[in-house]
Amino acid sequence: MMKKLLKISVLFILSAFLFGCGSKENKTVLNVYTGLEEEYLNHYIEMYKADFPNVELNIIRDSQGAIAAKVIAEGNNPVADVLWGMASINLIDLAKEGRLSELNNEWLTNIDPTYIDSISEKPQWTGMTAWTSAITANKYELAAKNLPIPTSYTDLLDEKYSKEIVMPNPASSGTGYLTILGWISIWGEEKAWEYMDQLHKNISQYTHSGSAPVKMAMQGEQLIGIGMDSESIRLGKTNESIVTILPAEGYGWDMEGIALVKKDTIKSEAVDFIKWALSKKMMEEYSKNIGLVSYKGVTTKLEGYPADFKEKLAKIDFKWASDNRERLLKKWEIRYGKGE
Repeated sequence: MMKKLLKISVLFILSAFLFGCGSKENKTVLNVYTGLEEEYLNHYIEMYKADFPNVELNIIRDSQGAIAAKVIAEGNNPVADVLWGMASINLIDLAKEGRLSELNNEWLTNIDPTYIDSISEKPQWTGMTAWTSAITANKYELAAKNLPIPTSYTDLLDEKYSKEIVMPNPASSGTGYLTILGWISIWGEEKAWEYMDQLHKNISQYTHSGSAPVKMAMQGEQLIGIGMDSESIRLGKTNESIVTILPAEGYGWDMEGIALVKKDTIKSEAVDFIKWALSKKMMEEYSKNIGLVSYKGVTTKLEGYPADFKEKLAKIDFKWASDNRERLLKKWEIRYGKGE
């Protein structure tokens, strides 16, 4: 009798263990590729888990270019369900490749039309937020070398900044690409290349990501970084060595968008994720970390932007930017190399 009871007890424990494991394994796995910055991405993930405890969220984070390349490489057997916080230019490219699914207009009711895909016959992506390029300067390191804080892109051509500047590589970084698009929009393509030829003499490194130049300047590894505006302003709140300069000439910009990856079967959890990511609650969260959000009536809570911030956004033709991306990046590589 004792042996029988023992067997029953062991079987009960084993059954309970298997049931517990099974309940976890039965969760739907949602694969989300993102280019959002880690500093606030982790908070967003915790918010999602609190709202959707029965979904196993698998996040893959990388630079914009690397994520787009990964989606293309997956071909007709895509792993990703959702692309979250992707540059619009990459999303336009993926839409042209037939990698994205249409979005339901009902999900976009509260989104400013400026941010919604108008190139496709029906929208296949929408912007959630927008960011620009900016100059980050380490005022203490500049002072130590008796160098002035630059106020414009033109200032960066001064030979006194030789090898003191770092910027993102446009081939891998959305910030890098929107930066050169801004220069092309402001000066025209020919003069923009002339500018970049001169700037190259003062560049010490082309980085993989748009936030790296900001952090390198903050840490004193470089005196000046060309990088993400919001990252510079945000980090400058807790590090007084940082000065964020929105250049006098204006600046390139792009949207952080969201899209459904095209699959034979779209998971309902993926649709729920899109709706969640575009909700007012999440837009309020994004607004704490970035300068522009797409939800009507929600404005940035990140202090430090000038009154004429929006007025100086370069007039970017995003379709042209997508159509000419390969050509521009090839020309870039021939002139300046592959970066880090």
